[in-house]
Amino acid sequence: MFRRRFPVIYTENLDLVCCICKKVIKKLIFEVLTPFEISSSTEDIVEPFRKLPLGIIKKGSPEDGFVSIDLCKSCFNKFMDRVNEISKKLERYISDFKIPRNEKLKIVLFTRIDRMFEWLDSNAESISEPREDFVEINNFVYFGIGFYIKPKNPMENYIKGLLPYGIIIRELMGREV
Repeated sequence: MFRRRFPVIYTENLDLVCCICKKVIKKLIFEVLTPFEISSSTEDIVEPFRKLPLGIIKKGSPEDGFVSIDLCKSCFNKFMDRVNEISKKLERYISDFKIPRNEKLKIVLFTRIDRMFEWLDSNAESISEPREDFVEINNFVYFGIGFYIKPKNPMENYIKGLLPYGIIIRELMGREV
């Protein structure tokens, strides 16, 4: 008979915390046998939480996979309230327009919410209805609030704009501190 040579070396406790308020939302307990072997694990959900997708690292890069963060229920509700607030502010720019079929789109990835509105005031004639969308830049796909932009200058190409969810989370983290 094969007999396990290694007793439990130690028990590892890991706490999963909300990205914004740092409240513990899940407790993980591992029994470690060797540096390379875990015998058992248990998890205890302390607080209801949601996974929020931020993006995808494309295949072929060293760390490919899905990127998400964990938010407790109250912080997720704050996040959704902020998304709705930004969408309401964008309504003043909305008009109905068609993008030509063969149009090459420029991509603008906004990195600050206040600067997004300044940029739209100076460069955009109108935008499409904002919705959940994504853009791919290099090997990363960003998720966020996306919309198409008709520029004031008729000689410029139409633009696809995106405010990534990570920017909104960063703003909410700044408010909590």
